[in-house]
Amino acid sequence: MLDTTSPVPAPATQVSANAPSGPVSATADCCPQVVTFGAMGTQLYGVDIQTNHPKFPQDAYWEPPTKAEDFPPKKDKTTRDGAMWVSVPIGDQIKLSASIIGCASLANCTIVIEPGGVASLVAPQSGNDITIKGEGKGEATLKIMCEGKLRGYFHIWCQKMVTLQLGLGLIHVTSARHLDPQGAPLTTADPQFQKPVAADLEVALNDIYKQALVQFKVTDLGTVNYDTAPDLVRHSARDLVFDGMHPVMSRTGIARNSSDRSSEGAYYESSFNSLGDLTRTYLGNVPPLALWYLPAPNQAQTTMSGRAASIMGKDCFMLSTATGDLRIASHEVGHLFGLYHPEDYRAKHQFTPEDRLAALQNGNIVPNDPYNVMGYDANGTMLVYRQWVAMRESPHVEPPAS
Repeated sequence: MLDTTSPVPAPATQVSANAPSGPVSATADCCPQVVTFGAMGTQLYGVDIQTNHPKFPQDAYWEPPTKAEDFPPKKDKTTRDGAMWVSVPIGDQIKLSASIIGCASLANCTIVIEPGGVASLVAPQSGNDITIKGEGKGEATLKIMCEGKLRGYFHIWCQKMVTLQLGLGLIHVTSARHLDPQGAPLTTADPQFQKPVAADLEVALNDIYKQALVQFKVTDLGTVNYDTAPDLVRHSARDLVFDGMHPVMSRTGIARNSSDRSSEGAYYESSFNSLGDLTRTYLGNVPPLALWYLPAPNQAQTTMSGRAASIMGKDCFMLSTATGDLRIASHEVGHLFGLYHPEDYRAKHQFTPEDRLAALQNGNIVPNDPYNVMGYDANGTMLVYRQWVAMRESPHVEPPAS
């Protein structure tokens, strides 16, 4: 569930603000004291400077610059030492730039990627730019060595790029029992509302989820008008949305907040799932995943802009008429892949304990990772390494072996 609104910004790709930036020597016949990295160019996927964000400035591997010479080459890849993570698809390339202290170039350095088979260097390298190509599924570390000492490094996550199908639809249903303040039946059919264009949603989703090497093909499913459906189908939709025991809308047209852990919340979650199932059956030929617009009649008092029917489910719903906020839609799609809010106790494998506690204290925003798409910051479009891994473990991406 998310209740903030903002257009989708371009993902940030800069290196940590704490990284060194000079001065450099004018002599190439030397070894760098330390090397850090930044992403460059338009062909980028995931660039994560948050997972290994140093808890204290002195924990960064480049502080002081001479420390890199004695840094142990084998460590837990998620040690909070400032090392960057990048994702690259198998068969594709990304380019990074090296920032150097103590020497003008990498000319005297040896670049190694360990273990082998995950990524390779693309020759020739240009100046202090480094281009790597994804070779095979796995993780590796690129290290800059000079005179047998480690000068800098970053981590590589490589997978096959996966394309998933997602449907985009609008649901119209009208209550047979409840009226709005003007005396008209409550309805999700707002004549002023137009759902987003499928191509725009596709761009928004791909700008975010390409970080986890997942891309989407969005199909427009049009409008599902239950008001003209056969009686049994129409009554079922009315009960799930407005008129039944646990409808997703209140009798005053407010979208119910079904994200709580109470029994009531479980009933509303069941109603959302049932509505998704009903719509799939009625419409037929719906893609494996779908985003449905179901505008709440009482927009003024509806605080829940969207929700996934369930974590790892097939369907998510947008309840707001703020059509421009494709980031909220992208957030809800993330829940379908098992991505949680940073403050959620179930997110223990996606965020550190410190970050989860900080999110609890800051309105589901991690101070060290404020622009994460699963937080509540209006500009959130970023994913971190642990979320890349979590997405790939979703049955929507990697179906279980039969």
